[in-house]
Amino acid sequence: MKIEPGKRLSLTQGTLRAVVAKQPIDHPMILQTPHGEAKVVGTTLRILIDSDPAKGTRLEVEEGKVELGDLAGRTVSVESGHYAVAADGAGLVAKPISSWDGALAVYRFNEGEGTRVRDLSRKGSPLDLKIENMSCVRWLPTGLAIIAPTVIASASPARKIIEASKTTNELTLEVWIRPSTLTQSQGDARIVTLSADAGNQNFLLGQDGAGGPPNSYVVRFRTTGTNSIGKPEMDSPGGTVAVRRTQVVYSRSRSGVAVLYLDGQEVALAGSPGNLSTWNDGYRLALGNEFVQGRPWLGEYQFVAIYGRVLSPEEVKQHYRAGTE
Repeated sequence: MKIEPGKRLSLTQGTLRAVVAKQPIDHPMILQTPHGEAKVVGTTLRILIDSDPAKGTRLEVEEGKVELGDLAGRTVSVESGHYAVAADGAGLVAKPISSWDGALAVYRFNEGEGTRVRDLSRKGSPLDLKIENMSCVRWLPTGLAIIAPTVIASASPARKIIEASKTTNELTLEVWIRPSTLTQSQGDARIVTLSADAGNQNFLLGQDGAGGPPNSYVVRFRTTGTNSIGKPEMDSPGGTVAVRRTQVVYSRSRSGVAVLYLDGQEVALAGSPGNLSTWNDGYRLALGNEFVQGRPWLGEYQFVAIYGRVLSPEEVKQHYRAGTE
């Protein structure tokens, strides 16, 4: 939507993305909502208005600068790449827009309790995950630790991930984890898998791949150029697993190039020929194990995001610098 100068627009609910022409400093464009108003002097922005007063109005600025005010009379200047929320009982502060905006599925593991890990992405229906055995996990201030073998999985097929990736023939998987040990109790320990069982996967990220280098990460990614479990696989160099917080990113482009990054740095590069037409539409998403068990991974999850596109090397570095916020 393109908005002309000198206008006042009242919004009550929903989402608006606007490109606002440059306004006179003393005569800004006013976007008014039930929770406050935004004064715009020329920018590209998005406003999301929720009927729940506690969620209020969220302003995201793509380019330029916008002043957002709330009903209490407070104001904040929101610059490019930042957002602010005007809502009942909330502080009015500008924060960086999350680096994972646009992801197909996002898990931050900040629930602190319960059996569910929520999908926080804004893409399609939420693909929440359920913890099979609560006695095998521990909620931490920084995430969720698996302390004994179990599986954390979606109840239904991960169709929004599968359909988007088959359309683009691309995928990026980003995880922030802390392995509990350099060597898991069994090989091929599943950190993230989109699969049916140990013999049928669309992709997996694991630790200690069978036949791979010791203390390494492994990725299997199914295409028309691989078998049903995505072999030949990609491994990080031996000795790259550490018992510390680690960012692991796997990115596969439609041109058939796969890259593996650790803490923002490329550690492996390989060809990934073919397309994703052989991906099975019925596979579910799981963390920590295969659906038939037998491939347990123990450690802490702090963040998982799945994108239906390639992240550039600079984006991967930016995500690493930004952390999981």
